[in-house]
Amino acid sequence: DTFRQINDAGSTFAVLARLGRLALARGRRDEALSLLQEARRGFARLGFTPWVEQIDQLLASLRRTSEVRRNSISLDDLLALVRAARAGNSQAGRQAWEICQGLARSGDETLAALGHALQRLLAGLPPAEALSTLPEDLRRQIQSGL
Repeated sequence: DTFRQINDAGSTFAVLARLGRLALARGRRDEALSLLQEARRGFARLGFTPWVEQIDQLLASLRRTSEVRRNSISLDDLLALVRAARAGNSQAGRQAWEICQGLARSGDETLAALGHALQRLLAGLPPAEALSTLPEDLRRQIQSGL
């Protein structure tokens, strides 16, 4: 408010950007998003392109983090879907299959192997056969979760 009272818009938006970064560092994503968007609009109005670009990078990072969170699932939750599918829940089966397809295409060797192994399990192979290509510790963890 002080900067607004003395009509120093640039400083006002710099403070908003800094507060947005602090909120982000403290895990307050929604607050950070609001502050950074307001600062970005202000800098854009003033023509402060370097500041706009910096905030755009932070906002893009927030979107990527949000997308990763949205597309993440724990192994326990995935195994719960697999268990439900094996018990006859077709909706859980479709959901588990789609997740496993994503894992199989991930580009990470271990995740791809996990995706393929769980797909074999969903297709009806016995656990010992379906999971045989996985590392021993992962195979044991999955078998105990089934």
